[in-house]
Amino acid sequence: MADSTFIADDSGRTRVVAEIASVAKRRVAVQLSRADRELLVRWSRKRTLAARIVLRSRIVLMLGTGRSVAAVAAALRVAPATVRLWRRRFIEHGPHGLLKEAPGRGRKPALNPAAREALQAGGDLKDSPSVRRQATELGVSAATVCRWRRRRT
Repeated sequence: MADSTFIADDSGRTRVVAEIASVAKRRVAVQLSRADRELLVRWSRKRTLAARIVLRSRIVLMLGTGRSVAAVAAALRVAPATVRLWRRRFIEHGPHGLLKEAPGRGRKPALNPAAREALQAGGDLKDSPSVRRQATELGVSAATVCRWRRRRT
């Protein structure tokens, strides 16, 4: 049975604010093979590996000992959602699933592909139009054209 909290809004109607289910929290155990455990321990101790991968391997190792998501999150000072994310990735893809970021992460390219190709091709600087004219044609700033020209020389 769920407990509900009700509150009256401005119109006088009552609405549910929150429901608290009395269902016990479930733990999804992470089963680690000996080889996976050894690899994750090695990664978690490396000082030259990216810090994000070290953290992810520590998350999975702690889950492998039977700790709850909340306990792991508190111990490593990360959000519980982060622990659940890397638990799911490990279960789906194994240890190497911890190495990759999901597609779509990071800064998006500022230049459209056509402008990038035109700037990379460039041609001879004597034959190309002025910086401002080329920038106007490509729809980018003059500073961008200058940066690409400096890269070519």
